[in-house]
Amino acid sequence: MWRTLDQELDADLGVHITGGWMVAETEDQLQVLHDKRELEQQAGIVTEVVEGDELRRRAPYLAPDLAGAAWCPQEGHANPLISAPLYALRASEHGARIRTHAAVLGLEHDPGAALPFTVRTSDGVVRARRIVNCAGAWAGELGRLAGLKLPVRREGLHVNVTEPRARVLEPMVQHIGRRLTLKQSSADTFIIGGGWPTPAAPPPRRYPTAWESAAGNTAVALRVMPLLADVRVVRTWSGVIVFTDDLSPVVGESTIVPGYHACIASTGFTLSPLLARQLAERMTAPGEHDPFPGDYDVDRAMHRAPSVAPPTTTP
Repeated sequence: MWRTLDQELDADLGVHITGGWMVAETEDQLQVLHDKRELEQQAGIVTEVVEGDELRRRAPYLAPDLAGAAWCPQEGHANPLISAPLYALRASEHGARIRTHAAVLGLEHDPGAALPFTVRTSDGVVRARRIVNCAGAWAGELGRLAGLKLPVRREGLHVNVTEPRARVLEPMVQHIGRRLTLKQSSADTFIIGGGWPTPAAPPPRRYPTAWESAAGNTAVALRVMPLLADVRVVRTWSGVIVFTDDLSPVVGESTIVPGYHACIASTGFTLSPLLARQLAERMTAPGEHDPFPGDYDVDRAMHRAPSVAPPTTTP
């Protein structure tokens, strides 16, 4: 889907399908790459494991003493700073009304009403026949307003960006055993991430940067790509992401609160466009599409709970 999204949204989203390396430092990590390749082959994903002189020839920018690396030609990256706002713009052009700075304060559900859902916000009241919780990292809070326990948790993660340098890195680089994503942007800066945490601080929606994570992240990047040794980091920031403990997305309609849908990817924004499209198709033409897999069930955490609380009614 990402290959054609530029044309669909009529803009440059910074999509680069340049392939990607996943490196291993040890023989044990290298074996994990071989095992991973077998699973990928079963799923129809083309990858190969490269070692020794062949890896040094194909990826001279990587540390020469790495045990090996897996190559996936389908790997790529896009610019979320463009993609997310552009979706909102295109939606508004098709009639969507977007309210910014409108906090959701309460939710009422009256199954017998023509418009069963009443959403109370800081910018007024919205009534709807159906609603979709696509609040990402804050989806759990909105789920609780409807009496639902969604299997999600919120975490803060670090990203570092360097000064620009002559272009040397086209593919994305990841590590099989350590936290690293490394790519060179269209502005020739290096973007270094990979899941290094940042602790929550009051108020709870703030996630300040932490020196330990910034230093640890850049140290792994330097180990994998030594030519970064004289490249300066010019900016570090943190972002908030949603995770699920079972790594599966939360997508579909609740059976406990009919009409309440969720669309929560557990992979950042990578799968979000695809899941959103699939949910929209099932909401507009439910009989024409297969149901979502059971692993995606919106109510799966409720089914595991010893009891189910009724939906909360806001006075």
